[in-house]
Amino acid sequence: MIPIRDWPIEYLILFAAGFVFVLAVLSIVSSHNKRSINNLRRKYIVLHGGLSRTEASKALDRQIELLQRKHPGQNYIWYIEKAIYDLNRDRRV
Repeated sequence: MIPIRDWPIEYLILFAAGFVFVLAVLSIVSSHNKRSINNLRRKYIVLHGGLSRTEASKALDRQIELLQRKHPGQNYIWYIEKAIYDLNRDRRV
């Protein structure tokens, strides 16, 4: 393998451009996930209704902790969606 210092300038430019592209994509995905999390948390708080915003947020955090122990390895959005599903399910009964 050729050491990076011996690469032609064109390869270095392509490598740098690829790196910048990957960083941009990761930034967009991260931003989208943060918006999704905030929207889902807001939805849970609204659905919880009887509690203040702070109390509903704390209830959601406790529910997420329980779900993380029961279903390890899921992503954070999954836990919030499951908490919303469970809240809706319990209200139908």
